[in-house]
Amino acid sequence: MSYSLILAQIKATVESASGIGTVHDYERWANKHADFETLFKSGSKINGWFISREAIQDEWVTQLEILTTYTYVIKGFYSLDDSAASEKTFQALVDAVMNKLRAKVTYSDTTEKAEPPQARLIGSLTVFGIACHYCEIEVSADERLTITLAD
Repeated sequence: MSYSLILAQIKATVESASGIGTVHDYERWANKHADFETLFKSGSKINGWFISREAIQDEWVTQLEILTTYTYVIKGFYSLDDSAASEKTFQALVDAVMNKLRAKVTYSDTTEKAEPPQARLIGSLTVFGIACHYCEIEVSADERLTITLAD
């Protein structure tokens, strides 16, 4: 299984996007306003991202071979400031991340291919009284596994 290898490649790819803030390689949550800011603040504003594996799907290829698709989700938060037209900045960040991910053909030596990224949600929400832009970007990678049958 390539969980950590794929995760490291996705994280490095997201981090290479211009203007990106803090990137975590696992799902981060907070119970208090201050903790949320600690996790997702970059400079003077919220600009934080995390990556988590969301699904594993197997499909038989042959009697001893499975094609496994790993699906990861990248969630991003960015301070919402209407007077500064922050949505434009955030949309540019989403585009930058998407463009970096589109350039990936694979995420590890063991994966066969990476599917094009899908921005499945772009919107806004309020977290602990902080208005934020928010997105979810889905990426998938396929790996062919050989199965050893048990007696």
